Amino acid sequence: MPEEKEATMVIVTSWMEEGIEIGEKKGRFEGRFEGQIEMGLRIVTSLLKKRIGIVTPEAEARLSTLSAEQLEILAVDLYGMESQEELANWFSTLSELENLNTNL
Repeated sequence: MPEEKEATMVIVTSWMEEGIEIGEKKGRFEGRFEGQIEMGLRIVTSLLKKRIGIVTPEAEARLSTLSAEQLEILAVDLYGMESQEELANWFSTLSELENLNTNL
């Protein structure tokens, strides 16, 4: 019986170590992804400031809620923007699209 318990403990320990390793890898991946989003946000915010001037606190708050994909779309779209109003219109269009997707 003690040999069976020892064998069971070895198997359980192996599974636990494997689980910990998987969790660590997932954590590193998520950390890198979050870092990339933060960098994208900083870049887009900087580009917006150069393009349209001051970015309002409301716009900054809204920017911080964007997904990586939405930040990428905005990065392309901002080259045609020249005013706060155009940025507000971009956010309005995004909200309308989100509402359409929610209602489908």
